[in-house]
Amino acid sequence: MEFKYIPVTQKGLTYFISVTDALGIVDKINVNRRTSRRNEPIVYDLLKLEENIREINEKKIGQGLQRELMPDKVKEITKYLNGDLGLIPNSIIINISDPLGIVEFTNDLIYVPDDESIVLTALDGQHRLEGIKAYINSHKSEKYEIPLTIFYNSQLEFQAYLFSTINSKQTKINKSFLYDLLALSSTQIDEFKLSHEIAYWLNDSPDSVLKDNFKLLGKGTGWLSQAAFIDYLLPNLFLSEKKDTSNVIFKRYLKSKKYDKIADFINDYFKSIINRVYKEEFYSEDFIFKTSFIFGVFMKIMPYSFIYAINIDTFEYDEQKILESVYWVKKSNFDFRKGGTNSGIGSYGRQNKIVQEIIEIFNSNCELNILTQRFKDKNK
Repeated sequence: MEFKYIPVTQKGLTYFISVTDALGIVDKINVNRRTSRRNEPIVYDLLKLEENIREINEKKIGQGLQRELMPDKVKEITKYLNGDLGLIPNSIIINISDPLGIVEFTNDLIYVPDDESIVLTALDGQHRLEGIKAYINSHKSEKYEIPLTIFYNSQLEFQAYLFSTINSKQTKINKSFLYDLLALSSTQIDEFKLSHEIAYWLNDSPDSVLKDNFKLLGKGTGWLSQAAFIDYLLPNLFLSEKKDTSNVIFKRYLKSKKYDKIADFINDYFKSIINRVYKEEFYSEDFIFKTSFIFGVFMKIMPYSFIYAINIDTFEYDEQKILESVYWVKKSNFDFRKGGTNSGIGSYGRQNKIVQEIIEIFNSNCELNILTQRFKDKNK
C-alpha cells in the first residue's frame, strides 16, 4: 500500500496529508472502541498513583479510544453519500503503528508493506469511515477518493489527547466519555487527572460505598455521572498560584500526595449518608437521592462536613463528626421526597439555594463561620 504525501510540521511534530482511493484502504483501518463494559475493573492503591500512572494509563487506553458506534449516524452518512453531492472533504485521521520500523518514506511516498506487525488505527472519523465502507461496497466500480491525515508511531497518550480534544471542540459527545480520555492524555497528576482516578477507585473498589454506581463513559446501569462527580470534586482540589486556596479542603492531602486520604474522606462521607443516616431512604423509589442534582447538593455541602470533622492540628478527621453533621440535615426534616418541594428538574441556581438552606442548618448546630475562618487561617 502506497500513499503520496505532503509533510506538515506544527509545534515540532510532523504528520502527513494524503489522498487515496477508499476501496483500497477502508477495510484495513482498525477502530478501537471504548466501552463501559469492562472484563475486569482496574483497582489500585491511590497512595501509589504517582509511580503506577503509566501502567494505569496503558491498561485503560488499551480498552480503546473511540466511542461506541452509532448505527443511525452511519446510515445518515451512507444516505448522504448516495446523493448527487455526497462529498466528504474533511480527512479521516489515522495512525500507522510500525513497531519494527519497516514502513518506508521517500521524498513524496509512504510505502506500507503488507505485514501483520503494522496496524492502521482510526483516531477520528469512525462514523465517516463506516459510511464510506457501506457506500463503496455497493459502488465498487466508482473511484471515490478520501483525504487522510496520517500520524506515524504516535504515542497512545497523544492519540487519546488528540481524539478527545478534536471532539470536545467540534462534535457533541458525551462529557463523561471526553473526561475519561482527557485524563489519559497525561502522566502528570493534576487536579483533573486525580479526580478521574478517584472516580474510578470509588466505582471499582470493594471498600467503596459507591461501588458500581457510576455511569462510566456516559453509559451503563449506574445512576451517577462520571463527569458530574468530577465537576463537583474539582473545586476541592484546584490549586491556583494566583488565587487564595485556603478554602480548598484537600489542599494538604494534595501537597503531601496523600491521594488515598481524599478518596477515604469522600467514601466515609457518603457512607454516613447512604449506610447510616438515609439507609432506608437512599435507594427507595420514594426519594430523589439517586440523582446527579441531589448528589451535587451533598458534594457542595461536603466541605462544611470536612471543616467540622477535621482536627486542624493533625489534619485527621473524626468519622463520628461527619455522621453528626449529616444527621443535622435529617433531623431538620429536609425534604428529599419524590414529588416534594425539592423534587423535579433543577438548575444550578436552585441547587445552590438548597445548599444555602442546608448551610443554615449547619450554622444552627455549630459555629460554622468561626470554624471555617479558623480552618482557612490554618490552610493558607
